[in-house]
Amino acid sequence: MHINNKTPYFSEGLSGAALGGPEGVVLRLPVPLNCEDICRCRVFAGSEFHSRGSLVLKDVKSGLELGRCEVSYTCQFQPFYIDFKNAPSGDIEVSLVLKEDSDRLSSQSSFWVFTGDPFENCFAPAFLTGAEETRSEQNLLEAHTGPWGLQPFNWIYGCVVDGLSDQMLVQPSESLFSGIRKQISWFFSEKGSLEYTGPHSEKRENELFGIEQLLCFIPLLRFIPDHPGIRIFDEFCKKHLGPDGLIMDRGVDAEGLILEDYFVSVEGFYTLAYPLALRAGQLNDLSLMKTAVDQIRLRLPYVLKEGIVYQKSSISGHFYQPYWARAYCWFLLGLVKTIALARKDMGCQYLIEAFQSVAASVLDTFKEDGLFPVYFYEPETLADTSGCAGIGAAFALGYREGLLGKEYLDCARLVERALSKQINQDGFLCGASQLNRGTPDFQKEEFRVCAQFGGGLYLQLTAALSGIRIKENQNDGT
Repeated sequence: MHINNKTPYFSEGLSGAALGGPEGVVLRLPVPLNCEDICRCRVFAGSEFHSRGSLVLKDVKSGLELGRCEVSYTCQFQPFYIDFKNAPSGDIEVSLVLKEDSDRLSSQSSFWVFTGDPFENCFAPAFLTGAEETRSEQNLLEAHTGPWGLQPFNWIYGCVVDGLSDQMLVQPSESLFSGIRKQISWFFSEKGSLEYTGPHSEKRENELFGIEQLLCFIPLLRFIPDHPGIRIFDEFCKKHLGPDGLIMDRGVDAEGLILEDYFVSVEGFYTLAYPLALRAGQLNDLSLMKTAVDQIRLRLPYVLKEGIVYQKSSISGHFYQPYWARAYCWFLLGLVKTIALARKDMGCQYLIEAFQSVAASVLDTFKEDGLFPVYFYEPETLADTSGCAGIGAAFALGYREGLLGKEYLDCARLVERALSKQINQDGFLCGASQLNRGTPDFQKEEFRVCAQFGGGLYLQLTAALSGIRIKENQNDGT
């Protein structure tokens, strides 16, 4: 495997270690004394990783492999768990080794794990004792409000902070708002400068590399409208607005790499149109609201063909990744949130009809276990909990806005019930399909992850359902 040992950019207080090479990284960790049956080693990725591979945990003294887990195509701050049995109690030395799948793509960078942080080492490797336990929605909210809610500054963190913002709107609390502000301060200074780790583990300052980052501005637009960092949002939208009316990353992909063709993706419904509509409402700017609605209207022919949603298509007319659950999530969630903000001024009948039509096609794929398959045309494919959470949230919001019938609310409640069983002992939603960095077939594999972006989408679902429940109780006089 080709290893590029260039150190990824770590924000102040974070530290990490690369796992390239046969010896890996040796750590001394205390194994819990009552770990006679199953233990778990938890690690957090310290860098972006654009390849296939697994982490192997070994006992240094005996050389025995204790366990392994796949870490393909991961992003910084993503958690991974290695289960193992019958480890000796007390302090032991273990090594973490990266094993590349030689039949797959080779990596251009080493895999890093965090070894320290300014948050009482909550990102450092640790052993957990006991069998896996399911936790509650409250555990998930607390985990994502704190440091574990930090993610790469793009759609991934955007999903988290949008979920926290939705929770704040429904059940505001000082502790939740404080958590949101602390997370914002990780990226933005009080004077509005922006600093973050880019999609290739590089340092980025005061610039955006793509439209998917605009979702991260949701808490500023909702709760801190005078924050000086919003100028970066405004400048990006003005700079990338073309004569065709589209705001897009022309000639680069979602991670800033140069492409030969221009692509229009469905993610723009959620990561661009929705926050831009929120900005327009904040400014009471009807022209900007029209621009926000146009981001969906003009994208529709590129992502919706004969009733099928595609993840993206090129300007030259090639469509990619049909029937993918997370593409439907972005389509429906972006539509309903934009409609809710724009319909009073813009009408949005065309968008409403598109939303209702696609929602009806999705409802037909609903499975008895309360989830949707990762590809709708292949019902045997494993569910993606992140896509399910986003679709469920869109259904609940559609019901709230009077766009969908009660059967969609019933479906959203069943999704919420099924997903609640996927919350692990740390408060992360598990069972999500990994980042869409591999081929479309990669999403069909059984490899699933615990993902904060899935947790953020789940928080949007529970916030929508809570809002509906509160309104029903008020109408009943209870």
